[in-house]
Amino acid sequence: MTEEPSTDVDEGGQTEPAKGDESPENSGTGSAVSPRGTEPAVNRRKRIVGYVELGALALLSLLGAVAVFGAYTGGLSAIDVWIADEYRPIFRTVFNLVVLGLVGIGLSVLLRRRFEY
Repeated sequence: MTEEPSTDVDEGGQTEPAKGDESPENSGTGSAVSPRGTEPAVNRRKRIVGYVELGALALLSLLGAVAVFGAYTGGLSAIDVWIADEYRPIFRTVFNLVVLGLVGIGLSVLLRRRFEY
């Protein structure tokens, strides 16, 4: 005859495994499978790498925004120099739509890579 794991009943009537009976199937951490002490170090390293990646993404986004602003104002100035007065609104609109499209593509690529969609 096999011994069944003990269970605790909470206030809602749901049964849960007793706190001392954590097994690899119901613990969720996998600590019983890996050697003691290695799992927290791996998780900590992954968390630190994730924070560094997010910080680098934020810094590069800020630098990119400054560079895009400079390129954008330079492009508008070039339109003012090279395009006749009556065509400037059309060229500015097309220029803005191209910039918006590039931003959309870039954000889409970054979000897919980051969140693996």
